Amino acid sequence: MHSYSPWTFAGPHPTVTNFTYKDAQSAVTTMDGLKQWAGKHGGVPVVHDEFGCTVQQPNRPARLHYYKAYATAAESSGVGWAVWDDNGDFRILVRANRTWDTGVFGAIIVGK
Repeated sequence: MHSYSPWTFAGPHPTVTNFTYKDAQSAVTTMDGLKQWAGKHGGVPVVHDEFGCTVQQPNRPARLHYYKAYATAAESSGVGWAVWDDNGDFRILVRANRTWDTGVFGAIIVGK
């Protein structure tokens, strides 16, 4: 399952710069829904295998909150997850100099 919700915040050329409490609750609702769906289908594993927030998002604290909210919601619901890095709008690793966005790593380490 892929998600970049809300797209107006997380997608390229964002028009919204705040990731709200309501947005974070939506992540919880989505992950809980995936867990329920999996349970109804014999416990099939579900993976939120692509989520991310564009590097064009000017509100860095809100961008990091987005990553933390989605990783935490997935973990809490028992849903596997992976962030998306396309070496472009959703870059976490700068391949030219092999440096990582350590802020994103800090945000996605659940329990920290």
